[in-house]
Amino acid sequence: MSNPAEADPDFTALVDKIFADHAAELPADTPLDAADPTLTDRLEALGLARLTAPESSGGSGATWREAAVVLRAAARYGIAVPAVEDDLLSGDADPEARQLRGALMRAVQMTGAMDAAVDLTVRHAAERLQFGRRLAAFQAVQQLAVDAAAEAALARAATDAALTEALATRFAGDGLVFSVAVARSVCGHAASVVVRNAHQVHGAIGTTREHVLHRVTMPILAWTNEFGSVAEWEALLAQAAREAGDAGLWKLISGTFGQTAL
Repeated sequence: MSNPAEADPDFTALVDKIFADHAAELPADTPLDAADPTLTDRLEALGLARLTAPESSGGSGATWREAAVVLRAAARYGIAVPAVEDDLLSGDADPEARQLRGALMRAVQMTGAMDAAVDLTVRHAAERLQFGRRLAAFQAVQQLAVDAAAEAALARAATDAALTEALATRFAGDGLVFSVAVARSVCGHAASVVVRNAHQVHGAIGTTREHVLHRVTMPILAWTNEFGSVAEWEALLAQAAREAGDAGLWKLISGTFGQTAL
């Protein structure tokens, strides 16, 4: 069964190519928050800058499914997309609803950046020679890469679950806040492992402005506590667990609360 949060493969490939081509021409030391007007214009022309805005107001009338593809691709290549972010946050004036959307947006971006950090780490370990051997041949390095990959995969799974809930309920489901809180908690803990391990494997070169690694690890750390800190989201999870009690805890965790048995 396909994941409801997964977008059309052709659309995903197109978006990836757009950001890959732009990243290929982008100096590694370009400021992380610098939005390229040329890229913004291209995204506007392709209908990718205002994906979720209605067509009647100049948007594309798409969903967060497509927006997540754009967010992840941009984060994977370390490219700022403020126009896309503004589109996703402009649809709700309610502060709590806006924070929820922002929290999910950051989780999606973090997973894209973490995937990139893992890929860069695996590639560096396979290519770098140390003491006459590839770094990937050392068991300690292998463990660092495996731990980072596992945490990134867990973060993506939790975020996809929250995204699926948001899509299914149009950001109005009873379980959405809990799902987003889980995603933010998992992403927050995964972030520290992925960033630490990636830089440990890369060594000194990974800390330089000339190397691309910092373009994905620094945003990961910056996004971790935006739209609510990890501690705040985990406090919400703890409160939800207490309120559910012994009888309702499994339904809360499994997302089956509110459903009747067949």
